[in-house]
Amino acid sequence: MEIDTQNLKKYFAEFFGTFILSIVVIVSVAGDFTVSTAVLAALTLLIFVYTIGSISGSHLNPGVTLGIFSLKKIKAKQALAYLMAQLLGGASAFYLSNFLDLTSPIRFSTENSALFGEFLGMLIFTFGISAVVHKAVDDELYGVVIGGSLLVGLAIASLFGAGAFLNPAVMLGLGVSSVVYVFIDLLGAVFGFQLYRLISNKLD
Repeated sequence: MEIDTQNLKKYFAEFFGTFILSIVVIVSVAGDFTVSTAVLAALTLLIFVYTIGSISGSHLNPGVTLGIFSLKKIKAKQALAYLMAQLLGGASAFYLSNFLDLTSPIRFSTENSALFGEFLGMLIFTFGISAVVHKAVDDELYGVVIGGSLLVGLAIASLFGAGAFLNPAVMLGLGVSSVVYVFIDLLGAVFGFQLYRLISNKLD
């Protein structure tokens, strides 16, 4: 049986990128850095957008994959494989961080204002990605737009007292089990992608 190496490369890229992104967030939360976790996460995502974007699209986030699937830019089978690779990356980061004793308690609120903040943050993040997907951004700037959108989304979510995860796979890496946050992130992602599609009149 012939092995589809092209797709394997895509799935490994999604696994590896999500794993490293999760590790960066975990180390930042567990440590004491002069640079905020939001900035580190945004810079890490920016790096991977430019390095593996041409391989897998550099989703590194189940919400992003679901949002792109809602635009019909990715097939169901590949979307499912991406989700599995991302969750495996997050789970691997969780087990490694536990082995290295890098864990720290994560505080997050499930109050309505916090959940709204998480939703709004995810919407802003994926709104920016949707602009890139719809080719409204110059090629040399798409990493900056995506990383900047994540940074702004995380900042907005934090202002509302949310956990500011904006990524169910990273939540898994942090050992956070909150069905409501996962739902809010996925919902916000789909809204963000579809909102840009609607207002830009790119309904193809």
